[in-house]
Amino acid sequence: MPSTLDQLVGGATGPIFRNTTATTDPGPTNDQTQGYGLGSIWINAAAGALRKWMCRSAATGAASWIYVGADYTNGGNGPANESTGFGSGTAQIVAEGNIFRSVSAGVTCGGSGNDFVIGVYTIPGNSFDIAGRGVTITAQGSFGGNTNSKRVKIIFNPVAAVIGQVINGGTLVADTGSVLTNGSGWSIQANIFKYGVNGSNTQIGLHQQSQVGPAVSPLVAPTLLTATESGAIIVAVTGNPGTLPGDISMNLMEVNAVN
Repeated sequence: MPSTLDQLVGGATGPIFRNTTATTDPGPTNDQTQGYGLGSIWINAAAGALRKWMCRSAATGAASWIYVGADYTNGGNGPANESTGFGSGTAQIVAEGNIFRSVSAGVTCGGSGNDFVIGVYTIPGNSFDIAGRGVTITAQGSFGGNTNSKRVKIIFNPVAAVIGQVINGGTLVADTGSVLTNGSGWSIQANIFKYGVNGSNTQIGLHQQSQVGPAVSPLVAPTLLTATESGAIIVAVTGNPGTLPGDISMNLMEVNAVN
């Protein structure tokens, strides 16, 4: 005779079904009309998901599923809306954090007199799936000890970006401007956020900060962007040394996801 647990998860005589071969997460319509009930198990077995859920309520059209966990050791991931409490209040914090970081002794430009790629990251397709999702791009480095012109930019959605080569296309979202600073460090940062309805290919670029030594550069005005959200999107950091390729060196490029 099957145990109570067997019945709950769909044993030979159990009235409640389980789904261990799904390729999506469960939703409100995966309810009692489909045979689910309190305690039903649902596993999203798709690559990159490998998530387990348990049914808390199977009310018609309003089913409620609890996320139990993911098989992280085999490439699984938690759902994008996974959150935790902020203190003891009711505010929720959705998971955010670093998705790319490159640290080196210094990446220099492949030439002078043009925008050469010194850092690049490709944002996976469908990352900007709903309004409010975004990334923060930060880069830091140093300038050569001379008064040659130097300029660093963050470019969004170029056609191509290869380290050491001149960038191909894209939209400027952050800029130090051309400076003659003799030595010193530099830092530049921009935010890219999705706005509008799902799949509308609408983003906004926000220049957060540019600083060379003690001097803070003017901000680029917010930029409306139209990258295809279902596909991969490139973000790049470029350096334009007026005279010597080694006049611009980048030590850090970091991309943080904002959920």
